[in-house]
Amino acid sequence: MDNYIQHDVLRRWEEYGHLWVRWDHLIQQWIADASQLMLDMAGLTPGARVLHLAGGSGLEALQSVEMVTKCGYVATTDLSSKMTDFSKKNLHLAGCTNAEAFVMDGDVVDIEPHCFDHVITRLGLMFFKDPRLSLSRQMNAVRNKGTVTCMIYDEPCKVPIFHIPMLELENLRMSSSCTKKFDIFKLSQPGHVESIFKELGCSRIESVSVPFMMEFESSTAALEFIKEPFGIFHKQASLLDAKEQKELWDTIHSRLVSFNTGRKCAVPVSVKIITAARET
Repeated sequence: MDNYIQHDVLRRWEEYGHLWVRWDHLIQQWIADASQLMLDMAGLTPGARVLHLAGGSGLEALQSVEMVTKCGYVATTDLSSKMTDFSKKNLHLAGCTNAEAFVMDGDVVDIEPHCFDHVITRLGLMFFKDPRLSLSRQMNAVRNKGTVTCMIYDEPCKVPIFHIPMLELENLRMSSSCTKKFDIFKLSQPGHVESIFKELGCSRIESVSVPFMMEFESSTAALEFIKEPFGIFHKQASLLDAKEQKELWDTIHSRLVSFNTGRKCAVPVSVKIITAARET
């Protein structure tokens, strides 16, 4: 991903971040158990120092704050200043005195070496310019025996909420200009992240897949979720004329209808959690 694409990632989160935040509490509800498992695998304990990369609105960092207790410290960072502002607000509302939020590029990890016990990236690593380089820098940020842990999306077929629109865009032969550059599944190949950790000389490499359900009030609500938080899909649709746009969204919606269960639309999702420890 070149610098233009990286700047476009930032621009999109600056532009669409408020829409993501609108869904934030529902997202946290869906992913709460997987997030807790991620923190457990990372090995958070009272007194630990934790760094969150691509931390979004900061709600995920609140779970870390509870685990490290008041004698620990949590920093949540994001490339987007607008998302960082949301983080500051949420930390303030929660009354956190041992946590802070600031802008930082997850590719650069511009901090002193070996100053954290744990570095965590939840559903953000695939947006980084160079995930391997970022993981190397994350490892350099933790102390000996410290951990680097990430959550990524599982294989595409296990994440239909995003795979469906990507397939439909591919069917329109539009994916090459945008979606492949922002491929949220670029790290999802089995063993890929684990192999990076091995190349970096890490130890105690563990991974697990965690399935859960995204429950919407209706398939229409599920479609709105696809349209809003991930502006990439909406940008692609905007390249079509009005009739083609309607056909695209109608096709995606018709596929989402298959996940209707009674009064809800329940879409299965699977994420992978991978953790590794620094050995020096």
